[in-house]
Amino acid sequence: MSDDSNKEMLIERFTRFLASKGCRKTPERFAILHEVLEFDGHFDAEMLYNKLLLTQYKVVKATVYNNLELLTECGVLRKYNFSGHAEYERVDNKLQHIHLICRICGKVKEVKDVELMRYLNTKKFSAFTSEMFALNVQGVCNACARKKKKVSDVKDAAGEKEPKQKPAKPASKPTKKK
Repeated sequence: MSDDSNKEMLIERFTRFLASKGCRKTPERFAILHEVLEFDGHFDAEMLYNKLLLTQYKVVKATVYNNLELLTECGVLRKYNFSGHAEYERVDNKLQHIHLICRICGKVKEVKDVELMRYLNTKKFSAFTSEMFALNVQGVCNACARKKKKVSDVKDAAGEKEPKQKPAKPASKPTKKK
């Protein structure tokens, strides 16, 4: 399915969802939807809000947050919670992917592992039919690892050593009372 036909399908899905919930089809809602569909990767509410400020539709942040929830509920968006920060991505027909999340800077990188995805798609669960999965791997990105190593090298060059930790005292053995 082409990107344009996928976007049309998502617009139709949102329109049907609003009708089924008895929600109004406001120009602001569809302006938010249009901007959401223009993102290629992950985005957060603040990025969307800033993008909307450049349009003729001036909306308050609460409207952005409320509509992000509606778009997630109806299946136009997927919501992720990376390191306590909500991010979204458009639902499309791309190959599912893995999120590599740096625990230091919070950067999220998407990678594809066809073999792993194939395995996960064939995995059967008892009394459960999977529709989609998200795999998040936490670690440290190369940029943060280099910064961390540079700081460590500077400390070593300055003669600063990490304080040695005292070995833990062994637990005293209880004495038997006679």
